[in-house]
Amino acid sequence: MNWDKLREWLQTAGLVAIPFLVAIMGNKVAKSNATRETNAEYVRMAVDVLAHDSTHAARVWAVKVLARYSEVPFSAAAESAFAFADYSDYLGIEGGVPGLVISPNHATLFPGQWVRFYPRGAPIPGDSAALINMPGSVGWSATGGTIRRDGLWVARFTAGQDTGDFLVTATSSQGLKAFARVHIRPRPR
Repeated sequence: MNWDKLREWLQTAGLVAIPFLVAIMGNKVAKSNATRETNAEYVRMAVDVLAHDSTHAARVWAVKVLARYSEVPFSAAAESAFAFADYSDYLGIEGGVPGLVISPNHATLFPGQWVRFYPRGAPIPGDSAALINMPGSVGWSATGGTIRRDGLWVARFTAGQDTGDFLVTATSSQGLKAFARVHIRPRPR
């Protein structure tokens, strides 16, 4: 009968297909393990960069790697802190480069939003009463978005479409520098 031939054919096909299926599944498991090991290696390298590298570009790369490959998510604030840790000594109203700080020292914006930054004199170490006199002007630059002078000392930063962490730099006519960080978040959907 035809049912017997069909059963025989299915048994033969099963005997032939099983080794192929085992090989395919084994290959998928091996690839998955290799991918997991590669991801773990990227995470180890990123953590090493954050622990030892002080360049902003390397830290930003490390934060992006962690966000992509780490199974443990972290907040935008933590991401920003990791990326800008090398500038932490310059980012406070109480800290800052002797003689100059920026207020606010950080901002979180959506694309298209803006914030004004103001330079302020800061105490010079060893002379807590002395504040820098800032004659002349302050120059401004930013690693993303757009920044323009909005008066003699003030600047207006407008967030661009690129999201992530950016650095705003104020440079006084005396050559003093101060930094502020800007985190541009994607708009909620």
